[in-house]
Amino acid sequence: WSYESISVSWYGTWQSRQTLPGVEVETAGKFQPAFADATWVHDAAISWDPTEELTFTLGVNNITYEKPFVNELNRPASALGRSYYLRM
Repeated sequence: WSYESISVSWYGTWQSRQTLPGVEVETAGKFQPAFADATWVHDAAISWDPTEELTFTLGVNNITYEKPFVNELNRPASALGRSYYLRM
């Protein structure tokens, strides 16, 4: 959604069921628990463009505070749980 120099964004990311770190799919039946449940992760941002050259963005990642999968491939740039950012 946008109006004049303000825009609002909402993102949803579906994360399917995955094996936990250190568990291979072929041997998953030997481990309990072996899988992390599937989940939706929601992010939102609001931006303001005071000029054509300048944009301010305030955002929240993982609004619903879903427990993230703990591995190096899942959102490698974010903190565990909810995180906030301000970008210029």
